[in-house]
Amino acid sequence: MRKQTKRLGFTVIELLIALVMGVIVLSAALSFGVSTWRTMEGNSVREEVYRNGRFIGMSLERDMQTVGVGIASTVSFGTLAVWGDTIVILSVPFEPEQAPPADLVPKAGTDNPLPPGGTCGTFCINLDKVKQFSIEAGDLARLQVNDERRLILVTSVTQGGQSWIVEFGTHTALLRYIAGLTGNLLLDRYSTFVQKLDLVVYYLDGDKLMRAEKLNPDGTPAGEVLTEPRGKMFSPAETLPVSAGDRAVS
Repeated sequence: MRKQTKRLGFTVIELLIALVMGVIVLSAALSFGVSTWRTMEGNSVREEVYRNGRFIGMSLERDMQTVGVGIASTVSFGTLAVWGDTIVILSVPFEPEQAPPADLVPKAGTDNPLPPGGTCGTFCINLDKVKQFSIEAGDLARLQVNDERRLILVTSVTQGGQSWIVEFGTHTALLRYIAGLTGNLLLDRYSTFVQKLDLVVYYLDGDKLMRAEKLNPDGTPAGEVLTEPRGKMFSPAETLPVSAGDRAVS
């Protein structure tokens, strides 16, 4: 009788069967993993969009509540302005009381309106030393001459005898509002004042949503990032900005 030898290993057919079954199991697992990942990614995107939308909405809501505070809109000068991807809000600040208007201090005389330019230079005016005068260099203010309203960007404030000497920029427009004495605006001896304003500007800088409360010397918004992209999504800043300002609807 022949002695049977013990078989070691697998046959080719067994290896092929095992390989096919392994591929099937691996494909199923991979398909399940991809499906799960897509579901999780979709949930993450939806959650991120909701969170960012809520964050931006809260910021806008807080700022929009100041629209018209201390400064009523007119046909030519509103307190909320919107164009393109930009929103501008202007308001009179409370520090803690409402920032007071400072009347013009003209040179002695009776002529009215005054000659072209300011009272202490082309872009310089003398203002009464009212209580709680808080206008500083870098502030935005409104220049009111009778019913005409303009914006000015203050560049310096110094004391001069019985008045404040306020210099402002040479801009012809600020945030699409007419600025300074553009158009040969003549100051009225009896009906001209300057009042500090609060400002909030929302705008896009590339793919970043910006929020500004100040202007650069050239009149552009000096903004900080409110939300910025994270991959295809936006991530909010760490803290919600404090509201400030009224905006103009033109």
